[in-house]
Amino acid sequence: MISTVSHEQKEFFRHYGYIEFEALISENDAETLKKEIDKTIEKCPLDPKGARRCLVRSIPFLSTLIRRRHLAAIAYELIEKKPLRLAYDQFFTLKPTFSLQEEECGGLLIYLEGSAKKGHGLYFKTSLPQRVLYNDPFTCYFVLTFTTKHLPDDLNPIVYN
Repeated sequence: MISTVSHEQKEFFRHYGYIEFEALISENDAETLKKEIDKTIEKCPLDPKGARRCLVRSIPFLSTLIRRRHLAAIAYELIEKKPLRLAYDQFFTLKPTFSLQEEECGGLLIYLEGSAKKGHGLYFKTSLPQRVLYNDPFTCYFVLTFTTKHLPDDLNPIVYN
């Protein structure tokens, strides 16, 4: 698991607006997260675009995973702004397409299953780079977005201070 970012990786991120890391979380954590998301979705289905937002409030394991220092520390090293708060999270079963809002300063996409290796992560600045996403109907993604804007702690916890 990666715990620090090299100078070359930071430069790549600044230039291209994204960077992918292998084994950002363990395959076991990716499988556990997917199972917990599936349980939650049984109670409240996905929207027509194959997405569901704000899962962190209903899945304790997800909150624990996000608070692990290395995910937020890597985001800080790349974005170079703090404190970092969780703006929102979103689960996708279809290839995600979206751009961050003005108050959001970066995001992290985690591959949960499909063509991509479970647990790989893709940090991005303003939008998801479509050319590096897998076009596979069996791929599931989980996206976290970060902000430095002052927001309520109960809904938008600080993940790196």
